[in-house]
Amino acid sequence: MAILSSVLPYSFELLALRRLSQRVFGILLSLEPAVAALAGLIVLGQRLTPTQLMGMAFVVLASGLVMGAGGRHTPADGAAT
Repeated sequence: MAILSSVLPYSFELLALRRLSQRVFGILLSLEPAVAALAGLIVLGQRLTPTQLMGMAFVVLASGLVMGAGGRHTPADGAAT
């Protein structure tokens, strides 16, 4: 059970991190709560409250905004790199 619940997903994340860009990997990781909620609904019949759904949407949106803005940031003139 330990292998299926933690070791296997962690190993897949490390493999994906090696193959995907940081931006894509970050966005995919931010979708984990949504995928878990969907799996809970399908497999266990669990339902989230509207407040929980809104919170999950805010997490995914914030991560998408941060990842999307990450490539547009430029350092100030004269800043050491």
